[in-house]
Amino acid sequence: MTSTTTVTATSVEILAVQPVISNGGFERGLDRWLMAQDPNTVYELTGNAAHNGEIGVRTVCGVPAGPGPYSSTVISQKLNTKAGVTYDFAVWYRWSRSSPNVYFNGFVDGEYILSVRSTSPDSVNKRIGDWVDLRGSFTAKRDGAELNIWLTCTNYESNELSYDEVVITARA
Repeated sequence: MTSTTTVTATSVEILAVQPVISNGGFERGLDRWLMAQDPNTVYELTGNAAHNGEIGVRTVCGVPAGPGPYSSTVISQKLNTKAGVTYDFAVWYRWSRSSPNVYFNGFVDGEYILSVRSTSPDSVNKRIGDWVDLRGSFTAKRDGAELNIWLTCTNYESNELSYDEVVITARA
C-alpha cells in the first residue's frame, strides 16, 4: 500500500498592525500630539507627571495671569481608527486638589468619551494626588478620528492635572 502526500504553496499576506494611538505615554514628548492653550493655562512634560515611564503631561489652569472666568488647554491626535469599529480607551490621571469647577474631558470627533470633575466619585474616593485609572469606549464614526483631551477651569477656579498612559485598543 502506497500513500501520497501533496503539498501546495499558498500565499500568506501578513499585515502590520498599526497602533490606534501613537506616543500615548509621552515618552517622545509631544511627538504626534498637537497642543493648544489659552494664556491662563500652562503645561509641561515632566517626570513628576509620569504614572509609568519617564514623562507625563502636567497641566495647570488659572495661571500665570491668574484665574479667570474660563481657561483651558487641549491636546489632540489623529487616531488610526476605522469607521464602525468600537475602541476601548484608558488614561491615568490625578488632581492636585478638589475643585468643583474644574473638568477633565475627552472627545473623539466632538463626542464625549470621558468627563470627570475634580470632585467626582472617581476623584473623591482616592486621596488627592492618587492616580486614577479612567476607562471608556467609543465607536469610530470615520477612519482617522481625532482625539481631544481637555482640562477646563471655569468660575475663576484653578487646579493642576497630571495624565499619562493614554491607551486605545480595538475591541476583538
